[in-house]
Amino acid sequence: LCGGSAGAGCWFNSIHSDSLRPDNVKNAECVKNELDDEDLIDWDFVKISGLGIIPAMCVPHFETTGTNEVARSEHAEQVLVDSEDNDPAIGIDE
Repeated sequence: LCGGSAGAGCWFNSIHSDSLRPDNVKNAECVKNELDDEDLIDWDFVKISGLGIIPAMCVPHFETTGTNEVARSEHAEQVLVDSEDNDPAIGIDE
């Protein structure tokens, strides 16, 4: 339960995640071979639950852009605007 990504985020109420990215799997090369370029960018970041020890949303890899061509920081900001829990966010840069 350590690190700069899921290991850091697990302590928060929620985590901004790219876990729905189609090539974010153990056999990524197989997925990349089966999907065309459009399929590989057709995904969205998600907000997932953490342990809730830190009352905020963790945004790992804050300054990166996903393979869906969306800036993680911009999407996280929109998640906060749309959220009903009013938790702040903490961005973790690489």
